[in-house]
Amino acid sequence: MYAEDYSIAVANHHYNDEFAYVGSEGRINVLGISLYPTLLPDGLPEPTWPYTHAILEATIIERMAAVAPCTIDFTGSLSGNDLTLDISILKDEGAEMPNPRIHVVITETNIPYTGPNYDTMNFVDRDMVPTHLGTDITMQGNTHEMQITTMLDESWDQDNIILIVWVEDGSNHHVFQTTRVDLPDLSPSVEPPSNLVATLDINDVTLTWDAPSTIPTGYKVYRNNAFIADVAGDIQTYTETLLEIGDHTYYVTAMYDQIESGPSNIVTVNILTGTDPNDVTPVKTTISNFPNPFNPSTTINLSIGEAGMVEVTIFDIRGRNVNTLINEHLNEGKFTTIWNGKDSDGNPQASGIYFMRLKTSSLNISSKIMLLK
Repeated sequence: MYAEDYSIAVANHHYNDEFAYVGSEGRINVLGISLYPTLLPDGLPEPTWPYTHAILEATIIERMAAVAPCTIDFTGSLSGNDLTLDISILKDEGAEMPNPRIHVVITETNIPYTGPNYDTMNFVDRDMVPTHLGTDITMQGNTHEMQITTMLDESWDQDNIILIVWVEDGSNHHVFQTTRVDLPDLSPSVEPPSNLVATLDINDVTLTWDAPSTIPTGYKVYRNNAFIADVAGDIQTYTETLLEIGDHTYYVTAMYDQIESGPSNIVTVNILTGTDPNDVTPVKTTISNFPNPFNPSTTINLSIGEAGMVEVTIFDIRGRNVNTLINEHLNEGKFTTIWNGKDSDGNPQASGIYFMRLKTSSLNISSKIMLLK
């Protein structure tokens, strides 16, 4: 009833029966469920017994009315029983997401079952990846990207597999956002644009980016999480004029016919003035690197539009600080620094995707780089 009426993504965690496994039983223990019926909305309601439909419905309506502070997008690929998911979380500008933790659940429905009340079992929790505890994440600015790989059991019917991803407050289990997709409808992972750079000229912004290895049919440009423009696939630049004063975030996606990639890195610009060019000196601040991909080191080029504190930091794909390359006052001008593929303690890092972030008083720019060995 609730799944149909309220569009809830359902995962049934079984205990002490033929569908139970260490993950589902562990999830029940994490939530502290000990009473029946064991239907709980996200988060833990007051431990009032007995639970009635009215109590559960009121709690569900209350939680459904909460404004989601983020969106979740995931694509993936399936080769035999090997499943790969590419997950992107995009937080709304200014939204709060304390203690973010991500959960990935593989459920199966329409399982034949012989029992006193049912002839099929639905939404059965088959696996929680990587574990039932979920994964604590650190938002890189307003975004977080991660890749998860796992293997499906041969006995599961792939046509009846439903994938569920949610982000919750790890302290109280309140869910920020949830999304689900049937495995047969999973969009294939496609490469997004990279190295998005924003250049300001008073209150005009020009975006440039690198094309994916496979040229897309087009691009979509987003400002403050809202679509603003289509760009042809052979063009990697877009200019927007007469922006209002304030902070504006941008990202770009690639279109492959009807399939849209995940977002590029996000850039934030701060418009300090209106349309009068005498109000303020134009700010032009950029970051780029070459080569990319690289091994064993890459040169990072900075263009600083105004004097002030500048921080250049390398993060891994989980949002952990790997190395801070610059943290000092710089004058207006061009600068270079080198990342040697090592952390702050001098330990070589593994091959993979990393992010370089340039932070000034008015900008916070992140760009994806790849270390290959």
